[in-house]
Amino acid sequence: APYIQLASGAANSVASLAGTLTLKSTQTDIHGLNSIRGYQQTILQSGHIRFTSPEIDRASGLAVDGDLVLKASVIYPGSQINATVTAGNSITIQQNGGASLPLSAAGSLTLRAPVITQNGTLASPFGSIMLDASSSLTLAAGSITSVSGAGLTALYGTLLNGESWQVDPGPGAPVAIASLPEKKITLNGSNVAVEEGSVVDISGGGDLRGFKKVVPNSAV
Repeated sequence: APYIQLASGAANSVASLAGTLTLKSTQTDIHGLNSIRGYQQTILQSGHIRFTSPEIDRASGLAVDGDLVLKASVIYPGSQINATVTAGNSITIQQNGGASLPLSAAGSLTLRAPVITQNGTLASPFGSIMLDASSSLTLAAGSITSVSGAGLTALYGTLLNGESWQVDPGPGAPVAIASLPEKKITLNGSNVAVEEGSVVDISGGGDLRGFKKVVPNSAV
C-alpha cells in the first residue's frame, strides 16, 4: 500500500505465537500507542517509519510478541514525540533504500528487547535514542544511529510577541526555551558489539527556528 497508519491501541501479550505478519508501504505512521499480538514474527517494510501521537503527552509506540523486523530508509519520532518500541524476543532494524534526514526535532526513540540488531538508520534530530537490550545489542557495519541535525532546518517552538521563544511540552502551559534540546544516545546490553563501519552520530549542526503567526490588520 502507499500508506499505512497503525492506530489500533494497546493490547496485552498472548502466550501462544504462530505465523508471520508482513506490512508493506511507502510511508508508515505509528500513531499513538499500538500493539500487534499473537505472531511469531512481525515485519514492517516501508520508506519512512514515523512515530506520531494524538495525545497531549505525545506518547507513541509499538509493542509486539516474538520477533520484530523494521525495514525502512529511516525510522524516527516526529517532533517532540516520545516513541517506544518493544518486542518479546528481538528487534532487527534493516535498511530499505537510501536514508534521508527527517524533518523532526527534539523527539525520543527507545527500542527495548532481549536482542537488538541495528543494521539500518535510526534518527532523532536534536533528540535522543536509547537501544535497551537485556541480552545482546549489535550495531552492524553500515548502520546509522544519529541525533545530529547537520544539514537540517526544522521548526521548533513559537515566538511570542517577537521576544520570547516558547515550546509546548505537552501537559501544562508553554515554557520559555532557555537552551537547545539535549542530544543523547544510550546503548544498554549485557553484550554490546559496535562493528567497524557503524556510525553513532551526536555531532552538532543544523538550525532550529521558531515560528510566529502574523495576522494582517483589517481594513478600516
